[in-house]
Order: sequence, then C-alpha cells, then structure tokens
Amino acid sequence: MKLNAPIAISLSLNFALVIAAVGLFKKSGPPGPGASAAALSETTTALTTSSRPAADLAPAPSTCVTNPFAWGRVEAEDWEQLATNLRAIGCPDKTVRDIVLARGRRALEQVSLAAEPKLTFWTAGIRRRRAQAAAARQAELAQEEIVARVERVVGPDVFLSDPKMMNRLEDQAVMRFLFGPLPDETFYQVAAKLAGFDARRAALEGRTLGMWLAEDETELAQLRGRYRRELATLLSPSQLEEMTARMAMIPRLDQLNFEATDLNAGEVRQLGMIRARFVDPLEASKFSNGEKSLTDEQDQERKQAERQFLGAARFAQLERAADGEFRALFSLSQEHALPRDAAATVFELRQLSAQEMQRLQRDNSLTDADRKERLTQMQAEVQQTVLQVLGAEVSGQYLGRGGAWLTNRDQWQ
Repeated sequence: MKLNAPIAISLSLNFALVIAAVGLFKKSGPPGPGASAAALSETTTALTTSSRPAADLAPAPSTCVTNPFAWGRVEAEDWEQLATNLRAIGCPDKTVRDIVLARGRRALEQVSLAAEPKLTFWTAGIRRRRAQAAAARQAELAQEEIVARVERVVGPDVFLSDPKMMNRLEDQAVMRFLFGPLPDETFYQVAAKLAGFDARRAALEGRTLGMWLAEDETELAQLRGRYRRELATLLSPSQLEEMTARMAMIPRLDQLNFEATDLNAGEVRQLGMIRARFVDPLEASKFSNGEKSLTDEQDQERKQAERQFLGAARFAQLERAADGEFRALFSLSQEHALPRDAAATVFELRQLSAQEMQRLQRDNSLTDADRKERLTQMQAEVQQTVLQVLGAEVSGQYLGRGGAWLTNRDQWQ
C-alpha cells in the first residue's frame, strides 16, 4: 500500500527526532547521586525560603568563647606553687612578687598577733617572764621561716618589715639620702637587709625583758657581724664607705651648723668617715636615726682625730658650730641677712668677755670698787660693739634669744 507523499514525509521526520533524542540521552548519561542531592537541596531550600516568614530570616545570635580564667585553678597555699601557677598563665614577675609579698606580710602579722603567750591573769614573776621570752623566741623563729619562704620565691633581701615605708616617696627619699647613690635594686636590697637586722635586734631586746646579759651582748655582736658581711656582699667598697660615713654623720647634721664653717663637702665627708670609726650605724637604735653614745674616752679620741685632720683653727670653727648658743645667734643673723661673720664676731666677743671677767676677778691688786668699775665699763663697751655688729633691731631680738648675758654679767661665767 502506498502512502501519499505528505504522510511519508511526516513519519520520516518523527522517526529522526526519536533517534536524535536517544543519542543525546546516551551521551550525557544519568545524573550522579551527589548532583541529585544538591539539586534536591537547592530545590528544598528554595521552597522552604519562599514559604518561611520574613522574621525568621534574621541571623542567629553568635557567642564568642574566650580562654576562661578561674582563680581556683591558680590559687595555692604553698607560695612557691602559687608563683609557679601565676607565671604559667603569663602573670608579670612584678605582680607575682607583690602577691607573694602581701601573703608574707599577712603571715608575719598573724605570727605577731599570736606571739603573746596564753597566761592566766595571776601568772606573774619569773614564770610570766619565761613564758613571754619563750613565746617571743618561737615567734622569731616562725617569722624567720616566713621570710625564708618568701625569699625562695621572689629572691633574697625582700622588704617585709614596713611596706608603707617603701610606698611613701618621702620615706624613700630619706633612705636614699642616708644610703647614698645606689641602683634601685641595690637600694631595695640594702633597705631590706637593714630592716631585717633592726627586726632581729628588736626581737633580741624583747626577749631580754630589760635584763641584758653577757650572752645577749655576744649574740648581738654576732648579729652585727653577720649583717656587716652581708652588706659587704651587696655593696662595693666605695658604696659601703659612703653609706657608713653618711649614717655616722646624720646625727651631727642636727647638732651643728656647717654653713657657719668654711668646710667643703669632701671635708665633711671625711669627718663622717672619722666618726664612723667610733659610731657603728648597726649599733643605733634605728638604722634611720640615732646613734650609740660614746664614752668620754672615745669622744676625746674622736675630737683628737678631727683636730688632726682640720687643724686647730678650723676645728675651733667646728666646735663653735656645735654650740647651742652660737647656733641660735647664727640663725638670727641669717633671718636678717647679716654678714656671715656677724654671729661669729658676737660669739667670740662673749667668750673674750668671760675670759676678761675671770682675769679681773683673780687680780688681787684691784679693789672691789675698781673691779666693779672696770666690769661696768667693759659691759658698756661690749653692748656698744654688739649694737654696731647686729644693728638695733636684731640686737633687741637677740636679748630674748640667748643674748641676756649682755645685761646680766652673772651669765658671763
């Protein structure tokens, strides 16, 4: 059967399209499982997004998690372990030192509070003294152990006795003036060393309860020797010499007016070194002030050494500058800007007047009337000279500030 031409052409085209479709399908192959999952996910996301309310599209809140810190992981009763833990988390050495020192000071305070022996009210006499001495010794040993523990952590020569002193700039300035020029670390070590000595000496004195025995003096001498040796390891010979001279001379600065002499700084320092031969700073009641009193023999030896160094004339200047009446007169002359030698002139005039009065009193060739007349005349001349040197205003003030001798010859003696 023959098909007409249009039908035959249509069938041929349809058959060709089928063959082409089959060829394309074989070339691309079926989709993989990943592609199907991705397509499905995209389709699902699109559908979900299109159906989700707008309010639910905001981003979810995020939480930043940092390295958590808990003090309980660092805290330790043992100070060495505490310092190790602090350094392990990067704590600065200064902060570690401050924390350990604070712990040490608190422990020292607790020992001091617990040092008083538990005695009944009626315990007295030698039993009380023995109990107090034993308790003081136990407290001293406990405090030494605390200091040793602290030093194992932060190093030797820590300043535990009075932390407030190291925090007050004025007190630090005074101590630096006493010790002389020192690097900061050396300064703190010396301050700690002297404070430690002072605390141990105070503990020794406390144990004696006012009954100072030969064995106590021996123990104190051994303590001084130990700290001298330790100071010598901290300071160079020149630094130790400078500090010793300064500390020996500090009490003298309040006892005389160096401004009234022509001594230079080097000579004053040498006087301090001379004085240090007789005054050991470690024998003072406190390392910042005070001094051991010298025997008459030691004082004469000191003066002889100073006279030999300065010479007779300049040693007389030094002695005059230490006289209380001269110091008052010198201060008065400075207040009114008088010449530097005004006070010295008036002071020497008084000394000469006293010497002349003694000479007239010993002169048996004079009658009482002649002696009285000469003394009256001399007194008038002295008053006139003082008026010329000091002036009317200062002379009037001087009468009430140590110059009563001008009108009362009995004070010339």
